[in-house]
Amino acid sequence: MDSKTPPSHYAGVRPRPSKSDVLVDVKYAGVNPIDWKIREGHFDGMLEFKFPLVPGWDLAGIVSEVGSDVKNFKPGDEVYAMAVSQPIGTGTYAEQTLVSDSCCSMKPKSVSMAEASGIPLASIAANDALFRLGGLSAGQRILIHQGAGGVGTFAIQFAHQANAIVYTTCSTRNIKTVESFGPNRVIDYTEEDFVDVIQSLEPNGLDVVLDGVG
Repeated sequence: MDSKTPPSHYAGVRPRPSKSDVLVDVKYAGVNPIDWKIREGHFDGMLEFKFPLVPGWDLAGIVSEVGSDVKNFKPGDEVYAMAVSQPIGTGTYAEQTLVSDSCCSMKPKSVSMAEASGIPLASIAANDALFRLGGLSAGQRILIHQGAGGVGTFAIQFAHQANAIVYTTCSTRNIKTVESFGPNRVIDYTEEDFVDVIQSLEPNGLDVVLDGVG
């Protein structure tokens, strides 16, 4: 195949998994801000792309075929996964797509396919920001902006489970939902100045701030 010939999954040919790949029939694909940012060219020069490019990172679906080294999945399994390719190009906005077995998990029975398709990228981003980059630990104080957003939704729950002191911001309409995630204090940014609230509650400052807005 020369460099001008599209890969098989762009040419109407069933993609074939490598040894560690899982071929998934996509039932739902998650949509994330990074998708439109890539389309608008905001990552030009920052990420490497393979064209023609299929967008999308998140999916929920049914395993169709597995590579020879894949032990944890079999055809018929309901899974959710994140498509990660280098260079970026093999996405989830497709009838079928390939994902690495290391980026694939069995779908929890407690969530629907539609719900599961919105979990991978946002939850991984939240976990990475809190613990790898932020070094969050029990007893530390954290402010999570945009608590009703995709990343914020997971970040609040992860920080709560880590026994951190959690403050978060959201608008009035989302307060009850965000409170259900377990923060110590929800700040309504439409009615309160979060700086004033934090200074009154934590005069010695915070350990971590997660900015899910900018």
